[in-house]
Amino acid sequence: MKTAILLPSAFPDLSYLQRCLSSDQTVIDDLSAYNRKSSVHRGKIRTPQGVHWIYLPVHTDDRKMPLHQARLDLSTDWLTPLWRAIEYNYRNSIYFEHYEPEIRADFDLISTSQNYTDATRYLNQKLWSYLELPESTLPTNYLSQESDPEKRLTQLLSSENTVFEANSKNYQSYSRSAISLPDENLPPYRQHFGGFEPGCCLLDLLFEEGPESWRIIEKLH
Repeated sequence: MKTAILLPSAFPDLSYLQRCLSSDQTVIDDLSAYNRKSSVHRGKIRTPQGVHWIYLPVHTDDRKMPLHQARLDLSTDWLTPLWRAIEYNYRNSIYFEHYEPEIRADFDLISTSQNYTDATRYLNQKLWSYLELPESTLPTNYLSQESDPEKRLTQLLSSENTVFEANSKNYQSYSRSAISLPDENLPPYRQHFGGFEPGCCLLDLLFEEGPESWRIIEKLH
């Protein structure tokens, strides 16, 4: 059985989805410490000038805390600039108006959430439903919920059937037999600013391709 071990992602991209779809199961490592330089709390969106990063605000006091214990910082209004960036850059996309009410409601709901993992899990669940992805591919196995998480992690790191996150510095050194899925093979799709900027979060795909996203997703298998 092929297993993908990935960090949580508030804004997963095609590379992340590819690892989920290419594996029999996905295990989310929410025991790793939060690092503000990682992409667990941020995602890339397309802009006329290139790209822009959107964020969930993990509390600065929770650096080096296990991700499942990390809190969102609710002391500032982070939702307004996040949604302003999404709306400004995607309002002319074909499917923005179709998904905008529901996705805005999703962010409104998590804006009062205190736990990073809870918020991320909810956003992933909703995103999978918008993309009409099978529930069986949704990451639902979290290391923090394992009866013996350290043993489980050791098993995964030593297995020849483990798929790691893209460009991972967290796990690759543990296993020379790590399965590699090169990002350069990810399929491009139409972006309304012209050209193609790889690595954008799946909201980009959703707003650009909408119900036709499956044509891109099926190329990930």
